[in-house]
Amino acid sequence: MMMQNQHLKKYMGKAKRQFCDLFFLTFFISIFPLSLIADDKLKEIERGFDYIVKSELKTTYQTQSFLRQASSNTNLNIHFARLEIALDPNETFLKGSVTKYFIPKENTNTLSIDLHQEMQVDSVKINNQPVGYQHLAHKIEITGSATFPAGITDSVTIWYSGEPPSGGFGSYSREFVDNSPVIWTLSQPFGASNWWPSVNNLANKIDSLDFYISVPEPFKAVSNGLLKEVKPETNGYQTWKWSHRYPIAVYLVAFAVGDYVFFEDTVMLDGKEMPLVHYVYPSSEAGFRTQVDETIALLEFFSDLFGEYPFIDEKYGHVQCGFSGGMEHQTISFMGSYDYQLIAHELAHQWFGNKITCASWSEIWLNEGFATYLAGLAYEFLKPIYRLPYQNFHLQRILSEPDGSVYVYEADNVQRIFNGRLSYSKASFLLHMIRWKIGDEDFFDAIRNYISDPQLAYGFATTDDLKYHFENTSGKSLSLFFENWLYSEGHPQVTLNWHQNESGELTMRFVQKTSHSSVDFFPLKIPVRVFGAGDSIDYVFDTNFPEQVFAENINFSIDSIQLDPDIWLVMEKEVVPDPDIKNNLRANPFRIYPVPANDELNVRFLFSISEPVVMNILDVSGRKVLAHEEQSLILKNTDITLNTDNLSAGVYFLEVISGGESFQKKFVKQ
Repeated sequence: MMMQNQHLKKYMGKAKRQFCDLFFLTFFISIFPLSLIADDKLKEIERGFDYIVKSELKTTYQTQSFLRQASSNTNLNIHFARLEIALDPNETFLKGSVTKYFIPKENTNTLSIDLHQEMQVDSVKINNQPVGYQHLAHKIEITGSATFPAGITDSVTIWYSGEPPSGGFGSYSREFVDNSPVIWTLSQPFGASNWWPSVNNLANKIDSLDFYISVPEPFKAVSNGLLKEVKPETNGYQTWKWSHRYPIAVYLVAFAVGDYVFFEDTVMLDGKEMPLVHYVYPSSEAGFRTQVDETIALLEFFSDLFGEYPFIDEKYGHVQCGFSGGMEHQTISFMGSYDYQLIAHELAHQWFGNKITCASWSEIWLNEGFATYLAGLAYEFLKPIYRLPYQNFHLQRILSEPDGSVYVYEADNVQRIFNGRLSYSKASFLLHMIRWKIGDEDFFDAIRNYISDPQLAYGFATTDDLKYHFENTSGKSLSLFFENWLYSEGHPQVTLNWHQNESGELTMRFVQKTSHSSVDFFPLKIPVRVFGAGDSIDYVFDTNFPEQVFAENINFSIDSIQLDPDIWLVMEKEVVPDPDIKNNLRANPFRIYPVPANDELNVRFLFSISEPVVMNILDVSGRKVLAHEEQSLILKNTDITLNTDNLSAGVYFLEVISGGESFQKKFVKQ
C-alpha cells in the first residue's frame, strides 16, 4: 500500500500547482452555469460529456429481435474456445465454427448454447462425432450419446452461418467510410449470441480464446489479445489469428474488419514493454495520433493508482468504429471518437469491468460507475482545471430528476441498465462520496485491495465484495450508506439558514428534506466555506438529523457562505441568510424522533439550555402518563431518550417546560 500512496502524492502535487485555477472555478461555477463560461477548456469538457452520454446508450438501439436476457445456463466452465469465421465486409453474411472445451459442474445429458434464431446451425459434433440437436427459441440444445460427467473436460464444435441480426448500434453492424465497408461487433449486454454460439451470461468467463478471422485483402481484422499471424489464403483472403490468454466475459469478445490504417507505439509499464496499437480510418489518422501521448499518460496513471495493467502480457489499443461513443472490449477498445474523456473512460474499464466484471447487470454500477469516476480522477490529477466542471456536470444530471436507484431492479431492460444519470453519473458519485466519507488513503487502498483480490481478479464481483474492502480498510460501516445511495432512490435537499451577530458568532441551521420517499434522511458530512474580508474558512459539519443547529465564532464580517464548494456530495442546496434565526429556534427549540415512536422517543434540543427542563408525556385527555426531569446543562444538539415501552398505542403530546416557558408536540406511539 505504501507504493500506491507515494504515487497518489505525486499526482496530488501536480494538482495542487493549479489550485488558483480551481479556486476561481469553484467561485465562478457557483454563479454561472457551465454553458455561459466562454473558456475553450470548458467547451472541450462539454463536448466530451456529449460523447460519454452517447456511449452510455451504446446498446440501447438494439432491435426487438435481439435477446433481452442472459442465458440461464450456468453449468459449463469453458476453459478454451476456438472461434473461426469468414466474411466479406461488402456483405453482412458470415459463416464459421466454434469449438468449446468445457467442464460441466454437474452431470448432464444435454448442452445448451445460445444462438439467435436467425442464424443457421449447419452441424454439431462432440469429440468429432455428429450429434443430434435442436435450435429453438434462440438456443441450441445438444444431446450427446452419453452423459457429460461433472469435472471431466469435453468438447463441442458447432458450424453455423447467416446474416446476424442488427439494428442501429447493435451487436453486429456494417457501415461505409470513404466508400469502404467496415464491420464491427458490440455485444454488451445480451448480443454475443446474435453473431456466434456462446453462453451469454455473467456466470463464467472463457479462460482462453483463439480467434481466426478470414477476410479479403486488403481488409484488416482486429480482435482481443495478440496478433499471432496473418496467413494468406489461396482465394485472395487472409486469415488473422488472434490469441487471448486471459479470462474473458462473453460480451467482451469482439472483432472489427475494415480498410484500416495501423500504427503502433510501445509503452513501458512497471518495467515491462507493451504494444499500444491503433486501427483507424485513413481520414482520422491525424486526429488519433494526437491522442497517443494522452493514452500513454493515462495507462501510467491508472497503473500507478490501481496496479499493473491487467493484460500487460498482450496489448492495449483502439479500433475506430461508426458509433458516437466507445466500448471497452478486452485489450482493444472500439471507439467512435478520440476524445480524452472517452479514452480515459474505456481504458478504465480494463481494470473495472474487464479484470473484475459485475456479477449481474443489476450491479452494472461496478463497471460504469468506476469508469466514469476514473475519467474524473484523470481530470483531477492530470488536468486539474477540468475537475470541478466535470463533477458539476454529473451532479446536475443526477439532480435533474428526483428518483431512481443506482441498483438496477429491471436487469432485462437494456435502457435501464445503461441509464446515464443513474448507472454512470450517480454511480460515480457513490464512489466520490465514499472517498469523502473515509478519506483518500483508505479509499485508494481499499480499491487497490479490491482490484487485486485473488478471489475476484479476472472473475466477477458484487457490491458486497467492494463494500467488504471499503469497510475492512477504513474500519467504518457503510451498510446504511449503501442502503440509502445504492438500493434506494432520490437525494437530500439541504437548506442552510445562517446569521452572524455583532460579536461575530455565526449560527447555522441545517434543514434536510429528501426528493424521494424511499429515504427519510441521508446522514451527511457537509463541507461549508465561509467568505468575508477577502478571506475564507472551511468547516465540516456532521448532520445526523433532519434539522441541526451549529455555531462558530468568526473573526471577520461574513459576506457569503457556500455549501459543498468542492462538489463532494449529491444534494440540492440552498443558503438563506436569516436575521431572525435565533428567535425562530427559540419558538421551536426541540425535535422529536422517530415518528411514529416505538419503545423510545428521542428529544433533540437545537440549542443549549442552562435551566432545569421538565418533560411530560400527556395523553389526549391531558392526563400525565410519563414525567422526566433534567437538572444539568443540556448542550446544543443533545438527545434525551424517553422510554415509551409501557405506553399503549395511540396519540400523545410531549410537553417541555423550562425557564417559565412551555412547548408541546404531538406524536403517535405504535
